[in-house]
Amino acid sequence: MRSAEIKAFLSCSFRKEDQKINNFVKAICNALDIKCVNVNDAYSQTPPDKAKQLLNESKLMIAIATRRKKFEDETYSMPQAIHDEISMAYAMDKPMLLFKEEGVIANGFIDNYGTHMNFFRDKLYDHELMRSFISSIHSIKVESISSKDLIPEIDVGFYNDNLTALFEIIKDGNSFSWKYSSTRKMIFTENFQGIIRSFAMAEIEVKDETKNIMWNCEIIDASSKEFKLNTTIEKESTDTIHLTHSVSPKPESNQYIELLSTFQSRNLNAITKEDVGEPATKVGNKVFHCYDGKILTQRTKKLKLQFRFPRNYAICSNSIFPFVASYTAGIDYIVESEIKRADILFEKLGGNIIVSIYTESPLIGHLYGVAWNFKDK
Repeated sequence: MRSAEIKAFLSCSFRKEDQKINNFVKAICNALDIKCVNVNDAYSQTPPDKAKQLLNESKLMIAIATRRKKFEDETYSMPQAIHDEISMAYAMDKPMLLFKEEGVIANGFIDNYGTHMNFFRDKLYDHELMRSFISSIHSIKVESISSKDLIPEIDVGFYNDNLTALFEIIKDGNSFSWKYSSTRKMIFTENFQGIIRSFAMAEIEVKDETKNIMWNCEIIDASSKEFKLNTTIEKESTDTIHLTHSVSPKPESNQYIELLSTFQSRNLNAITKEDVGEPATKVGNKVFHCYDGKILTQRTKKLKLQFRFPRNYAICSNSIFPFVASYTAGIDYIVESEIKRADILFEKLGGNIIVSIYTESPLIGHLYGVAWNFKDK
């Protein structure tokens, strides 16, 4: 699953000489699933009413304070419109990140309003500066979002007595695809009036725009033979699908259903090293080509995950790293205590590499999974 998509108000100059800086920040935001909005017109002042509306609709504000009027002490003012929009964002209590061109003064409000970072426009593509830009934008995104932005809203009114999930690469015609299968036995704790959610999202982006995710969800066991599952597609793209389910008749307290969900697509994760290039995903202190797993969205008593890599697949068992991590907009940090109490088993069956993870009472909002690297050909 990729990180949450959020909207940010980008306060910036629209002068031609500043477009390179704006495009640099926008490119980083796009890569981090941040959609930038602003008021772009021919006036020197940004229309305040429209700015307020866009700010109100945004999760956070990113401001780029470029040089304007030069003072006798060799310092510079920032554009007045950006100054005004910073004040608006502060009044709305929006998380704020300010990129300030070297020499620009901020009249003492920066330390009180939000995080800021200086830059030289002729060094935008310096390795260390790029790292700082990416890190600071990612950090403010993580700080600004809530758990409901990251994964579908946590279901209430039931818990999972057990949840099993299988992640496997299977033959799909002349190529391969990922198949995710899960079963969960849901015990209802009240007369249930809500909905149940199922979803699959690509953790590593590998898009074949010609194919959507194939899926199937069905009740395979229940306390009443009358239960029927009604499924609605809430969101769908080539590498993301969110489903909502209603059950009829409405389950009563202490009743249960067991739901089987399957998702299959070439787009759910990388199949080969060529899909991702060099290792780029940091998991703990290590870097991997890929990772995948299950984020818990409900209270669960027993969790069992299994990852199957086929015979002659281009990885070896010592390149696979099981982990449990706190997860917000991505992997935050490894929870060592959680992985230590889990039962982890590596097997080879028929040439297939199989990794199993079993634990009881897993943590909500945490990712249980494995990371791996491909062999060099």
